[in-house]
Amino acid sequence: MKSTYLPRLFAFLTLLMILACSKDTDTASDDVVGEDDTENPLNEDPDSEDPDPGDPNSEDPFSVTLHSSKNAVHMILPNTISVDDPNEFDGNAQIEVTEKVYERFKDEFDWVILVTNREDNPGFGYSGQARSGFYNFAPNLKGIIHMPFNRAIKYGPMTHELGHRWTPHKGLYLYSKADEANGLHPAADGRDPLGGGTGATLREVTVDPNDESNSTVITTTLEDGGTFEADIFGRVANGGNSIPYNGQSMFEMGFISWDQAGYIWVPTNAEFLRSEYTSNGGYTRFSADKIEKMSVEDFAKNELGVTQNNPVNNEQTFKILVVLLDNETPSDAEFDLVSEHTEWLTLAGDDGNDGLFNFWEATNELGTLISGPLDQDLK
Repeated sequence: MKSTYLPRLFAFLTLLMILACSKDTDTASDDVVGEDDTENPLNEDPDSEDPDPGDPNSEDPFSVTLHSSKNAVHMILPNTISVDDPNEFDGNAQIEVTEKVYERFKDEFDWVILVTNREDNPGFGYSGQARSGFYNFAPNLKGIIHMPFNRAIKYGPMTHELGHRWTPHKGLYLYSKADEANGLHPAADGRDPLGGGTGATLREVTVDPNDESNSTVITTTLEDGGTFEADIFGRVANGGNSIPYNGQSMFEMGFISWDQAGYIWVPTNAEFLRSEYTSNGGYTRFSADKIEKMSVEDFAKNELGVTQNNPVNNEQTFKILVVLLDNETPSDAEFDLVSEHTEWLTLAGDDGNDGLFNFWEATNELGTLISGPLDQDLK
């Protein structure tokens, strides 16, 4: 009989996958493409009527401009579509905007990343992921991601949102990297941008559940259940871009085989008790009828219904289209910033920052993102 761990753990999804985004700052200094049609092949029909110069929001609705680096575009939205309120700019609005983008571009992308041109962070990102063929206007498109402020690609939960393409079910799974695990980034320690706890810190709270000093680290399956704690990592989408993917995610994303992925701890009938956050992370306390130590291979077979293993160190390449959205033309500095952060995300190399992981680094050099040159993808 198929196990029922997953349904029982869905309740923990919102607890351990907090989609708040950082507000760090950065600078940018490139030039954008000019308004001359000879330099900007994405301009509207030159024979069309001019917009009312007295209305700044009448600028060519849905016009698309290519950045000079050719790795990002910006789109001017009509007043009827506001990106200021993430609740209003919902999945339907994002699909509408993306369909307009695809009037200019070929169906060549795995993800479209919509970035709102605002400095303040309204509090969360959005990831609409689907199998190829879901979007009628772009059968090859796998997902639309909305990042609600203009620094979110680099300083928000970008690797978190990309990972939802493969692992949407993350709940209270407590991962530990096995001694024999390989194929992971050297900094991978069980934490993950997509959620879950750190299995190496899983402990049973004994004697007095209110006394944090009375706890025992768990090293094997515990049949009798009880009260437990495990360290969690940060309020920013479980670390945002600041940690690499763990073995469970790397397997589910197809980068490594289950033989490389190690093991996880899976609680049965888990019930949340409380969480505490500190400057370095925090912990979650919960009760469970059982804690089972399970290999990623067994988890894949028994919980996910996966029967076929991945190749060892399976390199993959994906294509993204980054679109900066506003109701008026962004400044050069705003457009440059998004282009530079896109360059960081797609860099197939060390970014020189030990505190941030681009996609290539987070996947231990197995995953590559491509974002241009976009002029080659025009219809």
